[in-house]
Amino acid sequence: MSETLTITETAKQYVNAFRNVNPKLIDKHFIPTAFKTGYFYDYDNKIWAPLSLHSFEQMREWTKTYNINGIMPNSEIETTLLDQQEKMAVVKIIAEWASGVIGCDYIILLKQEKEWLISAVYWQSIA
Repeated sequence: MSETLTITETAKQYVNAFRNVNPKLIDKHFIPTAFKTGYFYDYDNKIWAPLSLHSFEQMREWTKTYNINGIMPNSEIETTLLDQQEKMAVVKIIAEWASGVIGCDYIILLKQEKEWLISAVYWQSIA
C-alpha cells in the first residue's frame, strides 16, 4: 500500500470508529493526546452550537454509543489528502454522520516511527 493510501485509510478509521461502534479503532489509529474540536449545526433551530472539545478518552467513549441505533448511513467517506510532509499530513473528510447530516473534518496525522496516527480532528457540520 502506498504511503498516500495509508494516510487516507488511517484518516477514514476516525469515521469508521463511530460508524462501526468500535472504540478499538480509536486506540489503534489515534495518539493518546489526540483531540476533536469543532462546531455542530442545529438544523432544527438553524443555529450553531458552541465550540465543542473532546479528548481522546471522550472520543473513545462516544464511539461506544453514537451509532448504536444505526443512525449513520453506510455512505462513502470522501477523502482528500491536502498536504503530506515527512512527519505530518492533513486529510479532509466529508462524511454523513446521520441521514442528511454531513460533516467536514480536517484530520491531522503524525508519523511516529513508521506508523501514521491521528493527532487532531477539526470539524464542523455542513449547514
